[in-house]
Amino acid sequence: MNDETLDPQENRIDEDIFDVPSMPADVAEEPAEPETQRRGLSFVAWFVIILVAGTVVFLQHGTAPPKQEKAEGEQTQESLQLYMMELQGKYLVGVAQLDENQKKTLYQSAGPMNSGPVVNRLRFVVLAGELMGPKESLTQLATLQDKLKKSKREVGEIQQQLAVLYRDYDKGKWTAPSLDQEQKNQLIAELGWYGRLALTPKQAKLPERDSVIDATKWTVVTFIGITLAALVVGFSGFSALVIFGVCLFRGRIQFQFINQTNVGGIYAETFAVWMVLFLGLSVIASLAGWNEGALILMAGVFLLSLFAFAWPIARGISWAQVRKDIGWTMGKNPLIEVACGIATYVSTLPVLVLSTFVTIFLAGLQSAIVGGPTDEFEAAGLPAHPIVHRIADAGWDLKLQIMLLACVAAPIVEETMFRGVLYRHLRDASRKMRLSASIIFSIVINAFVFAVIHPQSLVAVPALMTLAAGFTIAREWRSSLIASMVAHGMNNGVVMLMLFTLL
Repeated sequence: MNDETLDPQENRIDEDIFDVPSMPADVAEEPAEPETQRRGLSFVAWFVIILVAGTVVFLQHGTAPPKQEKAEGEQTQESLQLYMMELQGKYLVGVAQLDENQKKTLYQSAGPMNSGPVVNRLRFVVLAGELMGPKESLTQLATLQDKLKKSKREVGEIQQQLAVLYRDYDKGKWTAPSLDQEQKNQLIAELGWYGRLALTPKQAKLPERDSVIDATKWTVVTFIGITLAALVVGFSGFSALVIFGVCLFRGRIQFQFINQTNVGGIYAETFAVWMVLFLGLSVIASLAGWNEGALILMAGVFLLSLFAFAWPIARGISWAQVRKDIGWTMGKNPLIEVACGIATYVSTLPVLVLSTFVTIFLAGLQSAIVGGPTDEFEAAGLPAHPIVHRIADAGWDLKLQIMLLACVAAPIVEETMFRGVLYRHLRDASRKMRLSASIIFSIVINAFVFAVIHPQSLVAVPALMTLAAGFTIAREWRSSLIASMVAHGMNNGVVMLMLFTLL
């Protein structure tokens, strides 16, 4: 902390709203140990950090995968599009059940769904038949057939069966007599819920339609519930953000981060050691295969990587000092720290929404500059974490593993290393700056490194940086990592629960 910015007479902030009015008695400064003994090799550490981070980014985004892996990746993207399209379809059909006068408007809004792989376009054909009638389905099938001929693709068996089905419907034959049971089963197997929807038109008055429509009602209720909850939480978050800003401006927020060490370089070394150790353990774990038990294995990788703390101890820093420096303390009251973590997450949400729009804009810009898929029938890449692709078919045992990894192991380890170790180094390295400049500089670098090494698309960096910045502010605000861990765990937990519900 830069004591020159404090007014000892009035004990309040002077020129810089980020300075701490006073140092709590229980965290009073202690004499720093000689810099010559433990300054640390920051430049070497940052060379390793940049090298490892660059390698991770290159492996995730910059290499062309082998043909087999590429095919698996395309299947994964198609599966994700399928889940999202099924959600959209259920929502649109569910809303149409509530107000049939909105069918045309709903159908027009569904236009972007008619893209990507052929199987998705066939699902759109079914949606067209449900909302606009069999003639529209036949029109869409004819358009699709022309596009397939131009791209020199064959017309598939499912497409032919749908043509037969909707010709029957167009003639008023609502039981589809031209298709046998085996062909109907094939439609359901290939198109899933859309296949069942196609085979149970309202006019046929089949009892099987009830279960199809019930699924749409649940989706509509879920969307409405999530929307209302988002509005409440969003308003609460905006209010909390405003209150925090006002209190910060008036000097009523006391940042409790202790910036008094001379060993920040050793923490840079520690972070570099952790990155190498984590990458190495991840490679070893990947050799075990990505199966049902691999998520538990990855949670073990996270926790084992904390053995990187052997480095600062070997460099002469006591474990008690390490814990104090990185925020592995209980704070003044653990319950207060937890409450601060909840407040941090809620306050971050409004800014996260804005950064998400930036991500969407960047995705569109990337598509305009680089271009989309070379084949219009390829699945478009979506900026999603790889774990998302496994959620839809996950049983409760796998879901528990996902929650353990996302909400416990990842928050503990990532907050320890990024907001504890790396942020400690950055604040120590920039302590000659004005305090506000040091904090902003450290937050930006910390958040950027955090964002780029995550496996989502690079266009998701703004959203990830927003989350990381919120967690880092919590670290600066509190003397403990508990708040940032809670905020991180809450974010991952909310996202996972939403995905469990929707997918």
